[in-house]
Parts: sequence; structure tokens; C-alpha cells
Amino acid sequence: MLGEPRVLRDLLRKRRVLAMPRFSCTAPAVRQAASRRTDPASWLDVVLARTVIGNRHDQALFLASRLLQQARLSPTHAEGWMRDYARRVPQGEGEDSSPVEEALACLKDAASHSR
Repeated sequence: MLGEPRVLRDLLRKRRVLAMPRFSCTAPAVRQAASRRTDPASWLDVVLARTVIGNRHDQALFLASRLLQQARLSPTHAEGWMRDYARRVPQGEGEDSSPVEEALACLKDAASHSR
């Protein structure tokens, strides 16, 4: 009976060693999430997926701020992504404003607030 606690202690010690995680905090999923935050194409995809007529302006502002702050693009480099956004968003009938002009105005506004 005196040997039983030692056996149990040994089993618990082995179990803890086996239960310890064998991965680092920079696992592939973590690295992928970090790289998506800095990828302009990922931000464009996210925004296009949730853009509908009625929220295009808000989504353009969001995209512009993500391109400048997360992807760390200059306004000049972000302009191409904003033009692509404007070409790909849903268009309403008989709209007065140009989606490209609106998207670039959002970029200019986001750039003035990110300084």
C-alpha cells in the first residue's frame, strides 16, 4: 500500500507531460490571421461580401481606414484598391454620384483622420 501513492504520482506526472500543448503561439492559424490583417485583398473581400446598396459609403470608409491603418498602405497605393471596390460594389438604378468619386472621397477622409 505504501507503493501506491508513488505509482499514482508517477502516473499523474506522465499525464501532465502528455497533456502539455506541443505548439507555439505562432501556430499557422495565428500567422495566417495576422497576415490577413495586413493584406489589402483580404480587406477588399471582407468589405465586398458585406456591401449592399444603402451601406456602400460606410463600407468604403471602413475599407479606406483598414487599407491605411492595418495594411499600412499610403493613400496613393490605397487608391487602386478603392477604385476596384467602386467597380465591384452593387450599383443602384439612376444614381447621381460616381462610385469611384465617392470611394476616393472616403479615402481622402480616412487619410485626414489617420494622421
